[in-house]
Amino acid sequence: MPDCHVTLLVDDKTDSAMDDNRKKIVQNVDEYVVAPLPQGLSAHVRSRLLKCGARKYVKGDFLYIDTDTIVVKPLYEIDDVDSSIAATLDSHCLFQDNPYRDMDVALCNKLGFHVEDESVFFNGGVLYVKDNKDGHAFYDMWLDEWKKGLEKGVNKDQPALAKTNSQLGHIVKRIDDTWNCEFIHGMRFLKDAKIVHYLTTNSKGKDKQPFILKDLSSYDLLKKDLDNVKNDFYMSLIKDPFLGINHLTTIVSGSEVYFRRTWLYSRMLEWFEYGKKFNRIQSLLMLISKVKSTLFFWR
Repeated sequence: MPDCHVTLLVDDKTDSAMDDNRKKIVQNVDEYVVAPLPQGLSAHVRSRLLKCGARKYVKGDFLYIDTDTIVVKPLYEIDDVDSSIAATLDSHCLFQDNPYRDMDVALCNKLGFHVEDESVFFNGGVLYVKDNKDGHAFYDMWLDEWKKGLEKGVNKDQPALAKTNSQLGHIVKRIDDTWNCEFIHGMRFLKDAKIVHYLTTNSKGKDKQPFILKDLSSYDLLKKDLDNVKNDFYMSLIKDPFLGINHLTTIVSGSEVYFRRTWLYSRMLEWFEYGKKFNRIQSLLMLISKVKSTLFFWR
């Protein structure tokens, strides 16, 4: 989309830290907007103030896109969306099936919002927003709700987004999942995806990630020289995101998705990385299972 208008929104602290390498980013955008924010804030807080306050700084209708994404198809059709605000479902499913439901319910309860009865819960990684009364009203409330949530220990922006959507009569409308294909949950949309959201916020552990850009070590190369983003490999991911899939990858579904969200799974994964500790635990459990089976047989 060589004729699209790209706006990069940053805070003033980030702007002041722009070295010669990072300034190469600015050369590739049409509009560079610097938002003044209070001093002494963490990087996370500054990023959320920008995200939830973007409507104040950017003029015109816009398609907000998280930075942990790659655009793989033209986005011209977004202007056909007949809604003041539009987004895709979080994890590409109804809220009752969302693997992060328990976490989101707990966070929303801290906001004084009972989200249990909501049928949808939107992902904030890609948002289409019109420059109209409803668009501004939504962002004003979203920012206010996020600030209130931060005081209660909720630093995530999606619970505040869900609460705002409910309070404004469910103003956010659903758009096709291909506009925000979450890599780990949206495999069935990847072939036709317009935007691939590879979710670096879910990158955990030292093991290889399922998608190469989820591996934070990939950014070490870019930090040294931003021109590396234009090399053949990174450009190939834009043409075909399947090339970024780790060679050692498998697909999980159903109950295994929910199991991966449990405390036990996280601990087992940590033990597995230690090797010997995991093997001892596994041997002990296998012995207990074998003894139990033998006792049952003789019984």
